[in-house]
Formats: sequence, C-alpha cells, structure tokens
Amino acid sequence: MSDAEGKIVNHVRHSGRTVIASSTPLYHNGGDVPSHIRLGAVDDFGWSFDQLIENFRGAGIMTPLEQLISLCPPPSAVPVPETQTVASDIRIPPGHVTLTHHYGPGVFDDFIVVYAPNWPDKYLDIDFRTEESAAILAGKEIPDVRARIAEYQCGPEELIHWASTHNGDSFFWIPTGTPDQWPTLLVAARQFAQEILIGDSTEILLGLLSGSIRSSILPEDFPSEVPEFESLH
Repeated sequence: MSDAEGKIVNHVRHSGRTVIASSTPLYHNGGDVPSHIRLGAVDDFGWSFDQLIENFRGAGIMTPLEQLISLCPPPSAVPVPETQTVASDIRIPPGHVTLTHHYGPGVFDDFIVVYAPNWPDKYLDIDFRTEESAAILAGKEIPDVRARIAEYQCGPEELIHWASTHNGDSFFWIPTGTPDQWPTLLVAARQFAQEILIGDSTEILLGLLSGSIRSSILPEDFPSEVPEFESLH
C-alpha cells in the first residue's frame, strides 16, 4: 500500500491541505481474509483519490521493512565486511540488525547516515559512534537533553548513537525497556533542540522518508519525492 499512500502524503505535503483518508477491506467469496483494499482520500477543495489494491500478502498489511524497501530500495548486493570488529556489550535492537542486514550502513535520501553493528569501518560502526558521542555528551551541560532523558532514568553517557544527518543532527536510542521499543532521541546539531521519536529504526526511517513523521529539526525540503539509498563501505 505504500506507493498509493505516498501519493496521498505527497498531496498533503505540496498542497498544505487537510485530507480525510479511508482504508476499506473487501472480502470476496465469503473469505475471512480481504482480497483487496480500497484506499480513498478527499480534501475540501475537490481533490480526491481512489485506488483498489490487491491484497497480495493475504493479510493486507506490509511490514514496515517491506514498505521501506518498496519506498527506498536497498542495494542489489549488500556489502559484507572481510573482517568484523569485536562485539561490545552494547545491545542492538533486533529490528536494526535486520534493517542493516538488508541495507548495510549507508545514506538514506542523501541525508540520513545509518550505522551498522560490528562494522570494521569505525565511522560506520554503532559501537565506535556511541563511545565517541558518550565521551562528548558526558562533558557537556546540555540541560535540556539531560532533563528530557531523565524521564527515562537515563543519562547522556547511556545513549546509543545509531544514525546522523549531514547537518550534524544525531539519532540516539534511549535504552529503556524492550530493545525494539526503545524510543529515539533526535538531537539537533549543537544540542539546541531535541525530539522524541517513537518506533524502531525501520519505522522511524519509513515515517521520515514517507512524510508520515514530520520533524521540526530536519529541513523542510526533506524528504525528497523519490528517496534513494547509497551504500557506504
């Protein structure tokens, strides 16, 4: 459904109008599983959208990773390092391990650089980036950041650095609770602003690239209409 949903999102983004959307399952031959999904939308200025989508998976819902792959395809061959770094004690959410298994480390939409676990290039390795950031953040006052993560009983030195932007903004997991449910702290360059993003790394990337998650920290012209992924290795 992501391609059809993207058309609705693009209309909202470019028109600035409020849109009412609906998703209706259609059952044929008395089955328990919908054979098609009708996706519709309308605004108050005469624009409308209607598309019948075949439910090819049988459940009618693509996983976030499937949607991300459809929206922003991974490389045909994911780079495999000849050597691995020594695994550290840092826990990595299973969903991020799966994400980097399909993509490897790289840049989404020429802007968000995603790091991978146990990667030999230290600048693409979550462990190195986390240790580097912890050393920097531990020595800063950053009262707003400290106050925000104190709500999760977490200190700056505990944050796990999983992505950055070309503007110098950083994505940190706040390691509290179940790893795949860790919230992400998005910190603007120079720590002037921060936001909490809910979802695992795949869901956050999908939301930012599709426009369903909007951030006041990221540029207004992000994302592009056709996001691409560039592998780094």
